[in-house]
Amino acid sequence: DQGARAVGRGGAYAVGAADLTALHYNPRKLASLRGTRVLYSHNLFFHETSFQRATLSDAWGDDAGTEFGLARDRSNLFGLGAFGVVSSDFGLKNWTFALGAYGPSAIGKHDYTDYGPQSFMLTKMEVVVIYYSLAVAWQLPEKFGVGVTLQYVDMPRMNYALVADSTPTTTLEPLPDDASTQLITDLQMKDRFGMTALLGLWYRPHPRVELGAGGRLIPVSMNAKGGVNTDKT
Repeated sequence: DQGARAVGRGGAYAVGAADLTALHYNPRKLASLRGTRVLYSHNLFFHETSFQRATLSDAWGDDAGTEFGLARDRSNLFGLGAFGVVSSDFGLKNWTFALGAYGPSAIGKHDYTDYGPQSFMLTKMEVVVIYYSLAVAWQLPEKFGVGVTLQYVDMPRMNYALVADSTPTTTLEPLPDDASTQLITDLQMKDRFGMTALLGLWYRPHPRVELGAGGRLIPVSMNAKGGVNTDKT
């Protein structure tokens, strides 16, 4: 989740959004935030991820019974969890406008040993996604309101590497082997243009009852393109 308050509420923030993370949870709630405001929030992810590959079964012939060591992710810190927003009502009674940028609250980097037990699935991953956001919100004070966040989605980097066999074969080798025809394929892709939008609603049918809803109105659709590098020629 984005922001300390929303994390503390388990992400239940469509009605109670009381800071500029409303840009993400329910843009209508921006209209309740009067004046000019600035918010900067930052998540640092410390994680330890490991991969335990199962012992090879009898179906693998001479390699049956091979056991594998624990593969550990060597990238334990992901520090790109930034969330920044500035908003203003520009002196208007029922309107608020906001401009911000943030990325998905997720871990975007992994780094495993080359030709380790996990290498047919993953050796490295590095993904950066940024939502550049423009929001507008309107309210009928204490009664009803609506807000929209338009987002330009930028994916400047999507790298993904794993071990593959460089020769056409019908025989699958179950063991990673850097001295064989296997090689690390490193896909390096990007998509610098995507569009999406969030919609938020709020309604007070009774002085003691508030209803709110927020969600992504247009799905994020990216078409990454790029090239591939290998560790062998």
